[in-house]
Amino acid sequence: MADEKEKKPSAAKKPKKKGNSKIDMPTIIFFVVMVVGLIVLTIILLTKPSSKIYEGTYGDFIVMAEVYSNNKIDLAVDINQERVLQSGTYKEITDDNVENNYEAEFKSDGDESVTKVTFVIDKDKFTMTYDDGTTVELKETSKK
Repeated sequence: MADEKEKKPSAAKKPKKKGNSKIDMPTIIFFVVMVVGLIVLTIILLTKPSSKIYEGTYGDFIVMAEVYSNNKIDLAVDINQERVLQSGTYKEITDDNVENNYEAEFKSDGDESVTKVTFVIDKDKFTMTYDDGTTVELKETSKK
């Protein structure tokens, strides 16, 4: 019986506990880069202006207007194989009782002249009226 002593496991065979003092730096760096990247992507997506495209056909004329959420507007008129572009800005007219009533100023690409128009957006219908009384009606289209 004296020969049958229980052997205690040596210190080398005991599993070591992982210490909490050691920080896994590559994992922390990875997550910090991921969080910063997600924040930047969110800011880019939220500040990008959205737009709606309206289009109408009048014989040989094709008129397209793109209205952006950042108060910019682009107008393109296609006549046969030629295109005339105008860009401008718009602001809402608040001194009347009509909703979605706007005033826009267009500047032509080649000219220094300014064209003022008013337009009303009613659901999917875009009605633009020039100073001389000319009215152009466009319908909303899907983006291509």
